[in-house]
Amino acid sequence: MKIQERTFFTLEVILIILSAVVAFGMTFIPAHAYVLTDIELVLYVLILGLNFVRVKAFNLYQVWVASYIFIIWSEMCILTNRGALSYSYIVPVIRYSLANALVLLGYLFYHREHVVVRQRKTIKASRWFVLVIVLLTLFFIYKRIPSVVGTYYGGRILSNTKGGGSITKSLITALGLILPALIAYYLKILKGKSTLYCCCWVAPIFVVQLLLSTRYKFLFSVVPFLIITDIVNIRYKGKKHLVLLLLVVVAMMLASTFVKNNRTLGFVQSQEEEAFFSDNYVESERLIVRLASNMSPEGVVRMARLADRYFADHSLHYGRETGFVLYFWVPRRFFPEKPTMLDYWLIREYNPLVSEKYTTASGFLGELRADFGWFSLLFVFLFGMLMRRLDDFSSAVFSAGNRSFDMVLASLLYPWVFFFVRSPVTSTISLLWELVLFYGLYILFSNKIKFR
Repeated sequence: MKIQERTFFTLEVILIILSAVVAFGMTFIPAHAYVLTDIELVLYVLILGLNFVRVKAFNLYQVWVASYIFIIWSEMCILTNRGALSYSYIVPVIRYSLANALVLLGYLFYHREHVVVRQRKTIKASRWFVLVIVLLTLFFIYKRIPSVVGTYYGGRILSNTKGGGSITKSLITALGLILPALIAYYLKILKGKSTLYCCCWVAPIFVVQLLLSTRYKFLFSVVPFLIITDIVNIRYKGKKHLVLLLLVVVAMMLASTFVKNNRTLGFVQSQEEEAFFSDNYVESERLIVRLASNMSPEGVVRMARLADRYFADHSLHYGRETGFVLYFWVPRRFFPEKPTMLDYWLIREYNPLVSEKYTTASGFLGELRADFGWFSLLFVFLFGMLMRRLDDFSSAVFSAGNRSFDMVLASLLYPWVFFFVRSPVTSTISLLWELVLFYGLYILFSNKIKFR
């Protein structure tokens, strides 16, 4: 490691540690905790900048930090600007700040000098592949039409599913996320078609995802497509590339705002989300609060507060919540005792009037905290190490001249990490279904080539 790189690395580690230390300061000045959340934002932005300058690339680490700011820090900012922060809020705020620092430290301290993809996956340029993709696209659109109509008239609440959803609905969701990446890989990488030509193919999918009024489904079907078509290149290529990336980010933020402003009510008013998150949209003279309100504060900290309240009187679940990813695929009619997800049952412990199809967001620490309490912090450190390993894999796959089918898989990791911050179990279930589709197509159309 060069001297300059080592210096940046050390500064990065110091800033990460400071971000956790600052959160502990809220215990001493709860009435002025908003000052500390402002400082935390500055630290996170510096962490992002230092990492980008040091590695000269966009990576999963930066995606994680951006997602944490967008989803969790934004809520902390709003809560601390409402007045003195109560102890019941200070504890989850500190826990999440510490957990975030541990994820980043786990990432930074897991290092392998040389990462080589020993074998790359390729698929044959086949008309049968095109036919399969077309049929899957038509199937996806056909199955999503009822949800689009329901969302238009009744808001996205009508499209939610109980306790994690059925296998069919999970598979359809995964289809919407992976199809644009598959189309981009085949047309752009294998056939050499133009980006505009690829956009025409995926436009119907993006329109359906937009009309579903769920930012996750829309934005995270777009991101892999942008990466594979090289509109967003994970390797820094100069100022023009950076400007293009900023324009893409602005466009996606505008689309996200559009979805956010039109996703809940439709023509039939629904009260659950407005009631639970009404203080997300606060009026304040402070620019930073207005900025936070227009991010995605989805109640992660407040759900952590409810979890603390619940588990003060109940025993931990010791794997039942995180273990949901192992048996989610089992139909409930064959497994009547199948537990529901934490995002479904916890809110109903304190608000039984919530509609049957409404779910919340417990954050990347939610299920782990419910299963293991404070020991969950060990697991998030290990997750940071896993994220670094996945980043090494992604970097190797997108190396110059690599036309591997693994590009599809690597591109899916970016939205997965982003959404993992909000709902780790849900995002992982979607990724698992995407892996089923990915490997299914690879088995059908593979043409395995070994590196010399």
